[in-house]
Amino acid sequence: MKKRHVQTIRTKQKQTEQHIQQNRCPKCGGVLIVRKGKYGTFKGCSNYPKCKFTQSIG
Repeated sequence: MKKRHVQTIRTKQKQTEQHIQQNRCPKCGGVLIVRKGKYGTFKGCSNYPKCKFTQSIG
Protein backbone atom coordinates (compact mmCIF):
# COMPACT_ATOMS: atom_id res chain seq x y z
CA MET A 1 0.00 0.00 0.00
CA LYS A 2 2.78 2.44 0.95
CA LYS A 3 4.82 1.57 -2.16
CA ARG A 4 1.92 2.36 -4.45
CA HIS A 5 1.37 5.69 -2.71
CA VAL A 6 5.04 6.66 -3.11
CA GLN A 7 5.00 5.60 -6.78
CA THR A 8 1.93 7.75 -7.40
CA ILE A 9 3.60 10.79 -5.85
CA ARG A 10 6.79 10.29 -7.89
CA THR A 11 4.82 9.90 -11.10
CA LYS A 12 2.91 13.09 -10.41
CA GLN A 13 6.15 14.98 -9.66
CA LYS A 14 7.67 13.82 -12.98
CA GLN A 15 4.57 14.95 -14.86
CA THR A 16 4.70 18.34 -13.15
CA GLU A 17 8.37 18.76 -14.06
CA GLN A 18 7.67 17.82 -17.69
CA HIS A 19 4.85 20.37 -17.92
CA ILE A 20 7.06 23.11 -16.50
CA GLN A 21 9.91 22.27 -18.90
CA GLN A 22 7.43 22.61 -21.78
CA ASN A 23 6.24 25.99 -20.36
CA ARG A 24 2.80 24.55 -19.57
CA CYS A 25 0.96 25.01 -16.32
CA PRO A 26 0.70 21.68 -14.44
CA LYS A 27 -2.65 22.68 -12.91
CA CYS A 28 -4.66 23.86 -15.93
CA GLY A 29 -2.44 23.36 -19.00
CA GLY A 30 -2.10 27.09 -19.75
CA VAL A 31 1.09 28.77 -20.92
CA LEU A 32 3.65 29.84 -18.31
CA ILE A 33 4.77 33.46 -18.69
CA VAL A 34 7.81 35.10 -17.10
CA ARG A 35 6.61 37.96 -14.91
CA LYS A 36 8.20 40.51 -12.62
CA GLY A 37 6.83 40.96 -9.13
CA LYS A 38 7.59 42.58 -5.83
CA TYR A 39 10.02 39.81 -4.86
CA GLY A 40 11.68 39.21 -8.24
CA THR A 41 10.93 37.33 -11.44
CA PHE A 42 8.76 34.24 -11.58
CA LYS A 43 6.81 32.05 -13.97
CA GLY A 44 3.07 32.45 -13.71
CA CYS A 45 0.11 30.90 -15.48
CA SER A 46 -1.43 32.88 -18.34
CA ASN A 47 -4.91 31.99 -17.04
CA TYR A 48 -4.49 34.20 -13.95
CA PRO A 49 -6.72 34.92 -11.92
CA LYS A 50 -8.56 31.63 -12.57
CA CYS A 51 -5.34 29.66 -12.08
CA LYS A 52 -2.81 30.98 -9.57
CA PHE A 53 0.11 28.63 -10.25
CA THR A 54 3.53 30.29 -9.85
CA GLN A 55 7.11 29.09 -9.77
CA SER A 56 10.07 31.17 -8.67
CA ILE A 57 13.03 31.57 -11.00
CA GLY A 58 16.39 31.67 -9.43
